[in-house]
Amino acid sequence: MNFSRPVWVEVSLDNIKHNVTKVAGFISRRTKVMAVVKANAYGHGLVEVARACIKSQPSRVVFLGVSSVEEGISIRRAKIKSPVLILGTLYPFESFKEVLKHSLVPTVASVLGLKVLDGYARKLNRVAPFHLKVDTGMGRIGISPDAVKGFLRNMEECRNVRLEGVFTHFAAADSDDAFTKEQIRLFDGVVGAVKEGASAIKGMRFNGIEFHAASSSAIIKFPESHYSMVRPGLCLYGLLPFPGSDSVLRTKPALS
Repeated sequence: MNFSRPVWVEVSLDNIKHNVTKVAGFISRRTKVMAVVKANAYGHGLVEVARACIKSQPSRVVFLGVSSVEEGISIRRAKIKSPVLILGTLYPFESFKEVLKHSLVPTVASVLGLKVLDGYARKLNRVAPFHLKVDTGMGRIGISPDAVKGFLRNMEECRNVRLEGVFTHFAAADSDDAFTKEQIRLFDGVVGAVKEGASAIKGMRFNGIEFHAASSSAIIKFPESHYSMVRPGLCLYGLLPFPGSDSVLRTKPALS
């Protein structure tokens, strides 16, 4: 006996494009967008959604965010050339080999990771871009804000890496305003420390570094957290980061 049911889901790429456009219109024109397509684009289809995000706002969507090297490789195999940041840390460090092979951008969250990446890039005679993760309160991965200056001093010895971005992640932007504001305060200090440290390192330009912290909830609730780039995830798919947020961005559900 066959108990299967004629059930399927449909993903509206037009609605995803609409949502990207809404986000781009909500933030400053100077602020860039990293479209977060991790976890198979939240189950909506990694490659298809990545293409839709880029096509919707090609001058604003300048980065794609994924959770693993495997997802980054899938994007490259689909001939998508946009910069791809692996949002999680890489361990074992041998993963850096695949990152460099496929021109992906890794997250680095320790001095050891920095030096290992520099070593692999040196062997290939390349300069590897990376983003530094700073833990301002999430308690997951990242160096502490107090360790940023020391990290930058270690970069003086690493000539085959380039600090392309610095970021943090808010623990509860949807529900704890006071804690989120404290995280913003800490990250403001990080931005200042990087600006000070960059001036002392040969070849490093502060203006060439992206700073990003805001995911969907913070994009809506904390405009001071937008910095130079935002990382929309849930709202790209028409999902609500917190009750009532649909009245702000006017996004449309992508899944039906």
